[in-house]
Amino acid sequence: MNRILPWRLLLLGVLVAAAVAPAASAPLPPSLRAAVAQADHPLRGADGRVLVWVFFRDRGQEGADLQSALAVARAELDPRAAARRARVRGAARVVTPSDLPVAS
Repeated sequence: MNRILPWRLLLLGVLVAAAVAPAASAPLPPSLRAAVAQADHPLRGADGRVLVWVFFRDRGQEGADLQSALAVARAELDPRAAARRARVRGAARVVTPSDLPVAS
């Protein structure tokens, strides 16, 4: 089992690096860097994994394309969902870029 752990760490490091590669200007936070490097770090679970949230920002549209994609998303939104979102978020934020699919 001890020989498998370094491979898991390597795989985790590659996955984390691939997830943040487009954001090259944003290095890994020190706490995550330490958790990936140290097998006994407190951020590791009992099974040795480090769980992280990954947020994708690039939706692949800009300017007029973005407005067009938002209009399509708004048209496809269920009227009850649109009303609920307007009540909670405000009429201007019924559909936001986070509602669009992530660019391939």
